[in-house]
Amino acid sequence: MAAGILQTKSRKVFDLLDEDGDGVVTHEDFRNSAGRLLQAFGRQPGSDSARTVQDRYEHVWQQLAAAADRDGDGRVTGEEFAAVFADMSGDTAAFDRMIMPALQAEFELVDTDGDGTVTRDELGRMLEALGVPPTELDSAMDSLDQDRDGRVSLHEYCDVWRDYYTSSTPSPAAGLLGRIRGA
Repeated sequence: MAAGILQTKSRKVFDLLDEDGDGVVTHEDFRNSAGRLLQAFGRQPGSDSARTVQDRYEHVWQQLAAAADRDGDGRVTGEEFAAVFADMSGDTAAFDRMIMPALQAEFELVDTDGDGTVTRDELGRMLEALGVPPTELDSAMDSLDQDRDGRVSLHEYCDVWRDYYTSSTPSPAAGLLGRIRGA
């Protein structure tokens, strides 16, 4: 069951990143994901917050390409992505190096009033911009709002995403991008 959960989580992330649905993730897919997020929150290209998000997404792409693009064609297949996802299982240090900087930049962008928390509405805007169906907002909010105060702190956001990427066992994080059967 653990391998199945990990594989399902990997596929969900891959499908969101594969913006054009061509079965591979490319540098352009990462740029477009960052662009959709910036547009959803009204950030202009060249602004400080836009550059930060773009730079952090660039970092993730470079790390992913270095780890997964074994044939050097500039494209990461679903199999290559799943292998990196599986390698990250249980390796929180790898997650922190590869993905954490982008999550922190996302959070700062999405926290529109700068109070250190993300509301349900802000989370919904972010998820929609990244291609997550609106029907999954309840599941995502339930996963992220660990203290049930109706808001998501940076600590909660980062901890749940870390668990999503690094845990191969059922946990509340499994529902972050929608319900996973068996979790």
